[in-house]
Amino acid sequence: SVLRDIQMAANARRRTFTLTRLSAKDGANGRIEGDGSLTLAEGDGPMPFAVRLGFDRFEPVNNEIMRGTVSGDLNLAGDSVEGAKLAGRLTVDRAEVDLPRGLPPDVVDIDVTYVDERGDEAETPQAREQAKPLPLTLDIGVTQPPRIRVRGHGLDSVWRGNLDITGTADEPRIIGGLQVERGTFDF
Repeated sequence: SVLRDIQMAANARRRTFTLTRLSAKDGANGRIEGDGSLTLAEGDGPMPFAVRLGFDRFEPVNNEIMRGTVSGDLNLAGDSVEGAKLAGRLTVDRAEVDLPRGLPPDVVDIDVTYVDERGDEAETPQAREQAKPLPLTLDIGVTQPPRIRVRGHGLDSVWRGNLDITGTADEPRIIGGLQVERGTFDF
């Protein structure tokens, strides 16, 4: 989604940066609002942070295959040493999925040699990724009222469900289910 009418207000005092207001509109009628803070570490100590995002009929995706809106809140809090937790509740206000007529062709792997500005072989992105990222714990509930429409290949259906997303970003656990509310399938 393309954000527009982005507004932000922030201030800094000593080691703490505070985002007092963040708001934006998506390409349709949705909004996102938020606030947060970050405190810089003293020496090698942790840098605590907290960010809250509120969604009101926000359209995170809109393409030829999928479009939809969500409402709810997400909170990200933690520090630079122990990691963070992403928690909140979201409701899928509406969603439409158009099953594609065909799958895209396979992606071809291309061998790449990374070269720095002197022309010497440089560190690869894989080598840079060896640094262990901070752990991110998940606790997100997703409610889907019967406003999820899936169409294509003879299918025309409406779905509903509830999902709880827990675990970590590296190993998420998704518990719940989706049920067909109504629909037809033509052979």
